[in-house]
Amino acid sequence: MKIAPVHKIMNVKKQKKAGCGCGRSPIGRCVGWHKLSEERYMEVLEKYNAMPESQKMGYLSPKAIDGFGE
Repeated sequence: MKIAPVHKIMNVKKQKKAGCGCGRSPIGRCVGWHKLSEERYMEVLEKYNAMPESQKMGYLSPKAIDGFGE
């Protein structure tokens, strides 16, 4: 017997994972950069792009979801 997913049984909308709706995140998941002014965003992006790949890997991890955000 197949059981329906909980969100269908409870009649609630299924939550999407937090993707990036503004297009600013370099990793495709929301890191809070939508809150930044255009000037601050450019500063943060330049700083992020200057990091070595090994440092970028864990920098915007879920524990630091806001990254450079305010």
